[in-house]
Amino acid sequence: MPCLGAPWLVREKGHVYVEILFTYLRPQQRAVLRTVIALLCIAVCLVLAWYGADVTLRDYAGNEKDVRSLDMPRWMVVGFVPLSFAMMAIEFLRFLVRRENFLGSLAGQAEE
Repeated sequence: MPCLGAPWLVREKGHVYVEILFTYLRPQQRAVLRTVIALLCIAVCLVLAWYGADVTLRDYAGNEKDVRSLDMPRWMVVGFVPLSFAMMAIEFLRFLVRRENFLGSLAGQAEE
């Protein structure tokens, strides 16, 4: 369930990043690096969404159970993972298509 908050964090630019490399780059290089980072984020999110969907479908097909505090089908527990990673990929793609900055202060300085 906590995974469902991650797409909202991406949309609100609440994720963590390190901006030290951006201090040494020119504005045009920063824009290229932001694009590369966005593409990597999309790729990673899609791979994790695909893998999560595979696990969810196998758990559903195998009628796996998660027995912790209450007995419930395991696919209901892990089903939020592919959903949230797919939504994160969409959010990063949205930033990329709109050419919006999804990083913070220095990394997001306007291109000159």
